[in-house]
Amino acid sequence: MAPGYTVEWLPAPGLLFKAPETAGGISHRIRCVIIPTPAGEDGEDPEPPPEVVGYRAIIEPAPPVPVLELAVSGQGVTLSAQTLAGLFGIDFIDYLQDGVIARVTSWGALPAQAEQVIEFRPSRLTSRSYLLQVTAELTNGEREQASYTLTITQEWTAGRDRLKEEVNARSNKTR
Repeated sequence: MAPGYTVEWLPAPGLLFKAPETAGGISHRIRCVIIPTPAGEDGEDPEPPPEVVGYRAIIEPAPPVPVLELAVSGQGVTLSAQTLAGLFGIDFIDYLQDGVIARVTSWGALPAQAEQVIEFRPSRLTSRSYLLQVTAELTNGEREQASYTLTITQEWTAGRDRLKEEVNARSNKTR
């Protein structure tokens, strides 16, 4: 006998969002809806459908920085991000200090005493994709699952702006 219900995911599984790394204020709520099957031709009512009793969610691969937040409740899963900045790292930053060229791999590691930024090389990745797996647990012991793709594109704006800040800060020291 077929189950007395069908499952609908809101929103439908697939691409959840595609956004640039400069996007912010992202919020998507995902939930599983159980739809009872109407009475059959014989007029008998089907068994009552199960209810969703909980959710689980995971993002794979894990993002390199924790900008994507998952909030799981009995009502569904909410994926949110205040900002997507930081998902694309830096290959390197070369700088001059005391007549010596040195290299670091993050802005935080760039010494305040660095006299000049020689070269900044941002990540060459143009996008990152993640898979969000959401599982709804039902009262009948069954599990329903949906998969969503999250795509973030690199815009290079954040790196450009930080490079300008660092160059300006060092040029102001020498004036």
